[in-house]
Amino acid sequence: MFRKIAVSVFLFSAIAVSAGAQESGIGPRDTRSDLYELYAQGRSVKELQPEYRAGLFAELLAKLSPQERAVSFRNMVYLQAKADRLRERRQYSEASTRYYEAALYIPRALLLLKSAEARLEDDLTRQYLYPIDIRFLLDDSYQLAVEFSRYEKPEEGSLSGACLDAVKRKIACLQSLCRELRDTPLNMEDVRQCHALAPDIFRYERVCK
Repeated sequence: MFRKIAVSVFLFSAIAVSAGAQESGIGPRDTRSDLYELYAQGRSVKELQPEYRAGLFAELLAKLSPQERAVSFRNMVYLQAKADRLRERRQYSEASTRYYEAALYIPRALLLLKSAEARLEDDLTRQYLYPIDIRFLLDDSYQLAVEFSRYEKPEEGSLSGACLDAVKRKIACLQSLCRELRDTPLNMEDVRQCHALAPDIFRYERVCK
């Protein structure tokens, strides 16, 4: 039952994206690769926006009863631990997915940020990265974490002010690379330097200090 709560929210997001895509006359799109294609084509769909998706996560958290929250918390902890193990084995893409799934049970900005960071680590194993790759990662993942942090109560915040400021500096650094180089591969060392601007958020389970 509790698994269905998280899955229903994920499906609601996918259905919403599909509906928006259909209204644009391009057919249903409900997978991450398809969302990337939408983004690459410059399609503006409300359901793709981090502000909208952060609101869906906030609605999920607000609707959990105490009993549901207790079970969802255990599932979140389990998936985060699984993601940690995958990342230790350098299975970054799979780790990113598990962090995101953990956030579907108990939404936290820190979990969404871990999903973003693991995806960037996966990208950094590639030989080439293009500005479109980074722009999609920023909008789809990093900005989602920042937007959701606005919904967290002060006593439950998972990103401290200092951590959030560092993340924003990292986002600005990556954005600057996208502005400077439009259609040519990025300098991977520049991307790594931006990556190093934020703290090692994987050392934290509850709050990034």
